[in-house]
Amino acid sequence: MEVPMPTMPKILFTEEAWRRLQALVEISDVECSMLGEVETKDNTLMVTKIHIPQQTRSAAFTEITHDGIFNLLTQEGIDPSKIKAWFHSHVNMGVSPSARDEQQIKDLMNDAEWFIRGIWNKKGEYSLSIHWMGCEIA
Repeated sequence: MEVPMPTMPKILFTEEAWRRLQALVEISDVECSMLGEVETKDNTLMVTKIHIPQQTRSAAFTEITHDGIFNLLTQEGIDPSKIKAWFHSHVNMGVSPSARDEQQIKDLMNDAEWFIRGIWNKKGEYSLSIHWMGCEIA
C-alpha cells in the first residue's frame, strides 16, 4: 500500500506583518530578532503580527533574552500559543543559519510541536524553514 506524501504547509504573511518585517530589516544596521504570531488554517501558516522582544544585538548576532519573551507575553498580553515564528536579519551577510541560529530556534521552540524560522538580509534574500519536533523539515 502506497502512503501519499504529506503536502508541505504554505507560509504566508499578512500585508502588515510583511511590511513591518521588511522595514525592520531595512532600517537596522545590526542583526535584529522578531517573533511572529501565526494562525493555522488547513495547510497554511499565516504570519499575522510581528513583535520585537528585548534582545542582545550586534553586527554578527541577535539573541532574544528570557526577560524579553516574558515581558512580551505579560506586558503586551500576547497569547504564547500564537508565537510560532522567529525571524531575524543577517544585515548584509548570507541567509544560511549559523550555529547560534540553530541553538536559538531550539531554545524558542521549547516544547512547541513546530516553529517557523526566517532569516533575511538587506539584499532582499531570505530563507524560511519549518522546524517540527526539533527537526528542520522545509
